[in-house]
Amino acid sequence: MDIRISWTDLKSFMTSRKVPLDYITLSGRYKIFSIDSNISVHTFVDITDPRNTDQIDFEDNYQADANKSKSDTDGRPFVQNVVAPKGWGYVDFNFNFKLNDKTMECESISFDGNRDIDGVDTLGGFTQTFQKSDFTKIADPTQTEMDNDVHWRRIDFMPTFDFVVVGGRFGLVAKTSAHARVWCIGVPDVPKASGGSHHFMVNKSLSHITPDQSFIADGRTAKYMKYDATYKTNKMSAIFKSTPGETAHFEVNYQIYVGPGSI
Repeated sequence: MDIRISWTDLKSFMTSRKVPLDYITLSGRYKIFSIDSNISVHTFVDITDPRNTDQIDFEDNYQADANKSKSDTDGRPFVQNVVAPKGWGYVDFNFNFKLNDKTMECESISFDGNRDIDGVDTLGGFTQTFQKSDFTKIADPTQTEMDNDVHWRRIDFMPTFDFVVVGGRFGLVAKTSAHARVWCIGVPDVPKASGGSHHFMVNKSLSHITPDQSFIADGRTAKYMKYDATYKTNKMSAIFKSTPGETAHFEVNYQIYVGPGSI
């Protein structure tokens, strides 16, 4: 879409959208234009002697900064990678658990202003599901069931705020025996055809790492996870498969950006 507007309106367009200015010199006038995505605007400024008001404004205040290269020497456009909205902050968030223990550690000390440390605020948003080899769910497994029946363990992370995930890590703290495998699924409640059920990690064998080693998931880009209580569009699921009775201590790390006041 290309629209002709006045010189005054073109300056407002360029300033409000933070886009550059280009121009070409025609016979007796300048054609000045600016582009933002699929919207292009242009105007004409006459070249006169003595100079007119718009000509003075353009030549004295804008011409020197116009027509700047937006590509490298190979003609490839410069691109600025934006990871998260302005004002958001990075959080390296961790939780850990043992294969044969249904409890897990996922607490976060929250600092608000300069108050003293007066307790632990849990971040929340975590749920767990335990299943047998035939996928029968065990609502609240006893230690005997953990040792003999639990083959699948799913840990869902779905906080009540938006976040941007940029990567993650599955690490091993300690083990005596472990042949566990891990999957990491984003937005598992939404079908693939609708843009959900995105696999961040698939069937990784944790038997190949030793304590203090880890698998790192880095897609080289950011994924915006928007909270929706109905469609669960910011849910992240870590799914572990293991033989009952195996012992290992794992740490899971989500590298995320969150908005002000979220944590």
